[in-house]
Amino acid sequence: MRDTEFWLRPSEYIREILYDQAMDRLKAERKKQSKIRKSVRKANLMSHGANQDITHEQQEFLAKDIELYVDRDALPVHPVIMASIQRLENEEEVKKRKEEEERKAIAEKKNVKKPAPPKGKGKEAEFVPDPADEP
Repeated sequence: MRDTEFWLRPSEYIREILYDQAMDRLKAERKKQSKIRKSVRKANLMSHGANQDITHEQQEFLAKDIELYVDRDALPVHPVIMASIQRLENEEEVKKRKEEEERKAIAEKKNVKKPAPPKGKGKEAEFVPDPADEP
């Protein structure tokens, strides 16, 4: 239960956002198409009916039928966990966790190797105070 994930946004809300984005995209395409039509019509009027070259991209875009319909139920929704909510530990869990940490610390202390004594001096090596440190 501690690491249970809670969804912050239901899929219906995400689907509504995706629907709005799709409709905005379709409206922008339709607006762009109408601007191209106006510019082509204006260019034809300004050239007095002479052959006006329309690019292949413009012809394809003008030929495309843009329908302002998006099926909300058909929109794919892939929810992603944005955050997970964790509950607080109770006293028993805190004690167990601390005991485990202490056991690990003791085991690590036992496994730590002691540094080898300096070569040639063996056990006779003693602390020699530095004369510069004396007052």
